[in-house]
Amino acid sequence: MLDRSSSKACAIGCLLLSALVAIATGCKTPDGPHLAIPEQDLEAPIPPGLTRVVFLNTNFVSEAYGAGPIRIQLDGRQLPSVWPERYVQAFVEPGEYELLIEQSYGFFWKSRDRITVSGDRMLVSLYRTTLGLFPHYEIVDELPSDFDEAFRPGRHPASW
Repeated sequence: MLDRSSSKACAIGCLLLSALVAIATGCKTPDGPHLAIPEQDLEAPIPPGLTRVVFLNTNFVSEAYGAGPIRIQLDGRQLPSVWPERYVQAFVEPGEYELLIEQSYGFFWKSRDRITVSGDRMLVSLYRTTLGLFPHYEIVDELPSDFDEAFRPGRHPASW
């Protein structure tokens, strides 16, 4: 038979365990409607009135740390997850968007920010910092110098 303090400690432990399970399983952002994904040829012509946005996962496969896929949403519209050393391009209308990037390490770590899409081309480097839990992004001017050798197009949208 449990005494009153043991019973209370057990109840608190069960509550904490339930909260951790809820956090681990319930924090993943729901899939939104899928954004149309064109062929991944970066030389393809840009449709009139749109901007080519290229998301690059600049984590390295050879480094197991941070080597998982990064999920991407623009204003709640889902793009394919981008694995390390891969990229995905989309053509979107210029304007302001909410960018959500998310990566899983047992828990779902996510970051939200407002970005402005403009011009003909926008390159977004996605990565996880050495000690950071949340995925980060940086808008860059040029593709990485090893892009042609190291990066491949993202997986086909059917494999989301």
